[in-house]
Amino acid sequence: MFKRYHSYGHAYGLNLILTPFELAKIIGEWNSLRGKMIRSMPEDFEREEWAYVMTFLGSSNLNRILDQTFGPQVEGEVYSNIRLHRPRGPVAVWLPNNVSLLGPLLVILISLTGNRILIKAGSRSKNLTSSFIDYALHNLSSGDLTAYLEQMIRIAYFDHDDVRNSEMSGEASVRIFFGSDQAAKDIQALPHSIMTVDFFFTDKQSELWLEPDSVDDETIENLIKVFAVYGQAGCTSPRCVYLIDGNELQAIELRERIVETWSSVFKGIPPQHIASSVTMATQLAKTYGWDVAVVPNRGAAIATGDSVCKTPDANMLLPITWIRLEDRIKAIPENIQTIGHSSPDQSLDKWLQVLEKTNVKRFVPLGEMHHFGPTWDGFGFWRQLFEEVDMRIQS
Repeated sequence: MFKRYHSYGHAYGLNLILTPFELAKIIGEWNSLRGKMIRSMPEDFEREEWAYVMTFLGSSNLNRILDQTFGPQVEGEVYSNIRLHRPRGPVAVWLPNNVSLLGPLLVILISLTGNRILIKAGSRSKNLTSSFIDYALHNLSSGDLTAYLEQMIRIAYFDHDDVRNSEMSGEASVRIFFGSDQAAKDIQALPHSIMTVDFFFTDKQSELWLEPDSVDDETIENLIKVFAVYGQAGCTSPRCVYLIDGNELQAIELRERIVETWSSVFKGIPPQHIASSVTMATQLAKTYGWDVAVVPNRGAAIATGDSVCKTPDANMLLPITWIRLEDRIKAIPENIQTIGHSSPDQSLDKWLQVLEKTNVKRFVPLGEMHHFGPTWDGFGFWRQLFEEVDMRIQS
């Protein structure tokens, strides 16, 4: 049963959000969990991942998502033009293997809609989704959010099970998929309702653009944090750093500063398999013409070279090159997703030409490359978890 209409104003009328609970209460319960999260953390999470979830759960962030999607919240105003948003129905989510944090973030976002969630966890990644939900259930006070997590979420953990994939697809009103192009085609072909809404987030790559005058200590630290979380595995991780209108000497200086700063950002010793892969990547990159330096404890390899050098396929290898802005715009790959940037030039016209001439889906500051939200790869997918009904009230 629906408990509340939540009113948000926009230029042409009113957005009414229909949910089975008080939205403010659910947001407050998520926000209250952060007090416990400061003091404890599931062992499956890395410190940086846990910190990001804490920030994401903040009431200011969750309210901002609602405001940006539907307009500012209003009370008591009378409108003749109304758009009713009601939960569309079960949401089936296929998570990727390389970015396990997506699961908890999607659970939080979808929970605000009141829709039931069917989740297929990545078969070769940590199941952070179950770990996060278990933590929440043990640390939340009994309330609407606890009931939602217990009753409205089903997590499956399987590998290449066509029957269970078909069951998820058949139940879903919305299908959200993260993974390879071929796997997306396989899921898309599964039985589903003609009314099912699909969002397939497939093979994408990202890159980082730095202007030499913007490179300071904070930029170096942010660059290390952004790259080290997933290496090149994540779609929002930089495959390469481009010094826009820079030169070889500036690229070498940047490489050396990254190597010198790395240990102050990450003090631990990486697993042996990472150290071994870095050694192999270093040797391979050198055969391709890159000049390579290895960070302490072989946690990553940082390479510099001309932009025409072939880039090795190695997870913890970060290439740095230099290029003119006009030349990079012409060479951006078709499957580009995010460009992270650091530039002293805030001119809108300069950067609009990048978006006019390319397939770039996100153009964000360096520190926001991994930020996840209600709009992704050019789709306002979160808004589409609601069915929209046009209403006109006679004045």
